[in-house]
Amino acid sequence: MQEDLYTALLAAADEHSSPETIVPQQTEIQYEDYIKYLEIFRERLYSVWPVVDYDELVQRLLIDDTDYESYALAASLCAATIAQLRLPEHENREYAGGVTSSQFIDEAHRLRQLFEYREIFSTASLLTSFFLHIFYANAEKIRSAGSLLREAIGCAFGLRMHESESYIPTDIKENQLKIRIFWILFISERTYCIQNDTPMMLQPMEYLPEMAEDDTQDKKMLSAFVSLTQLFVHLDSEFAKSLNGNTNKACGSCLGYHKDEMSTVQRDLGIEKEEGDLRESQQVDITVTRQWIRTLLWQYTVSHFPVSCNSEDPAFSSLLPAQIARETLSTFNKFSPSSIKVHGYGMELKLFRLADALLDVLVCVPPSSSGHSMLFGARDALHALEHLLLMVGGTVSPFLHGLRDRMAKSNIPVPWARWLTLEVSEIEDDSDSADSISLI
Repeated sequence: MQEDLYTALLAAADEHSSPETIVPQQTEIQYEDYIKYLEIFRERLYSVWPVVDYDELVQRLLIDDTDYESYALAASLCAATIAQLRLPEHENREYAGGVTSSQFIDEAHRLRQLFEYREIFSTASLLTSFFLHIFYANAEKIRSAGSLLREAIGCAFGLRMHESESYIPTDIKENQLKIRIFWILFISERTYCIQNDTPMMLQPMEYLPEMAEDDTQDKKMLSAFVSLTQLFVHLDSEFAKSLNGNTNKACGSCLGYHKDEMSTVQRDLGIEKEEGDLRESQQVDITVTRQWIRTLLWQYTVSHFPVSCNSEDPAFSSLLPAQIARETLSTFNKFSPSSIKVHGYGMELKLFRLADALLDVLVCVPPSSSGHSMLFGARDALHALEHLLLMVGGTVSPFLHGLRDRMAKSNIPVPWARWLTLEVSEIEDDSDSADSISLI
């Protein structure tokens, strides 16, 4: 099945590709420019994308300046890093302090045209497509982002990353890299497709990423990725498809979770686990992803099972999004803004889903239940999530605009809360300060 999808992907790519592709003019990007942003990736984003060995890539760039595949990977990774962190070089077409993300993107596309990248199944080519996807997602070019994600997945199929037999027992390091790449694609595809209501191709595979057995920094970095992968295993394909109304099964025989399983999973996800000595940005990623999945499960629940404002089982409470929002914001109080903003587009769409579900509750709750204890502070929580969307995506965020449009149509008043009076320049400050913003 996955091979058939892969063949279809290549055919679609050939249909939409022009045989007379115009190669962009070469940009004056120096070796030092690559190093500058690759170092930022290593320090701030390797824990998010643990699939590129900084030392190995830098060495390849240094040895051979005609290694177009490695330079294309480096250019795409630099562009993704700038876009994900919302550095000033992302907003400006020209920037005196460095190369812009758009210049790196143009260079990545130019370099790819210097070799037949569509005919090459390699890790570097796959990751180039993936980081191009990250850039375009953060640039709000969602169709381009989706096309490049499918391109990366097609390359993964070509490399047989979905087949257990392709993992040679003797090559542990290479196996673990391929496993991490597979799961980062799986996580990205689930996130993108659920948000944009598009088909999913990847299925969970037998192997999960593992942490190194030695006490290295890499082990600490990977521990969060392992935890994140375990969360995404909950999003099996049939359940994920049902979120967008793609199944018409009756409640008793619906695909995905059944009632007892839903209760168990919600209870397990509702327990905040001790994740050990993780970076703040890693704790943020795990926290918001866990609560996002709980929200997806709740949305599945209300469309498949009876729910009530007074349910003794929180999994079947129609007010659960209010509790999820409060828990999320309470946890976020101890995090710095920079550790939240580092997750870019993925953080935006997850916060939007939490806020959107909470707004559903505020709009639909019957007057008789408006004083329920679970709804205390719910409107303030909604505005706090609105503020977080502003902080992560800025004033141009389509998620922010979509939420504000719904709030306006629902007559949700603007509260007195301090965070809504913050200047945009203060919100968008990319300081590494450990100070947190009080949200509730």
